[in-house]
Amino acid sequence: LAGHVMRSRGVLRALALAALAVAARAGCKPVYTCDPAGSGFGAVCHATYACVFNTPCLMGAVCQQTFDVGDGVDARSGLAFNYSTGSDGSVIGGTLGGQSYCGPAGCDDNAITLTFQSADLDTKWVSNSCETKETPEQCRLGTKTPIPQSKALTLITAQQHCLNQFTPCTFFKATAVIDFHANVAWPELPAPPPAASPPPPPPPS
Repeated sequence: LAGHVMRSRGVLRALALAALAVAARAGCKPVYTCDPAGSGFGAVCHATYACVFNTPCLMGAVCQQTFDVGDGVDARSGLAFNYSTGSDGSVIGGTLGGQSYCGPAGCDDNAITLTFQSADLDTKWVSNSCETKETPEQCRLGTKTPIPQSKALTLITAQQHCLNQFTPCTFFKATAVIDFHANVAWPELPAPPPAASPPPPPPPS
């Protein structure tokens, strides 16, 4: 009987890990908004995430999900933007946090961190951790180590840390706002009207 229980637990754990891998590949889709700061490169846009980790996360485990980021459309103006891939980086700040599930036995204890990487995986930056239990929390995105600006950070992974001691963490809702530089296709400003011609000289006397 003990062996059967252990095998059952092993199967359940394998299924949970497989479901987690599928969820991680699916990615969390953001809503994009951009500040109306004029045309050209260097405008500030925001990727807002609110996604649930549907797969239970075991006690003491770290479960992850990718946060999609890239070229998109400003939800307010409908204008397209290009996510910065220049040498000066792209991510400049934001917030992270979440809302833990609360049930009859109490509330789960979760913490979330974000890992940013360049496309070639050569540059990496890990955010601070933001813990949430009874109430939703939102923390400033930042650490004592500045966000690298040598390369654009185009890969974002959210890590859910289950801090429960006796039960898995379930239905954790991760939230974040990532601020980044982008090239927004703002409409060209109309050309100024031509200068008025000077009045003709008076006729000779």
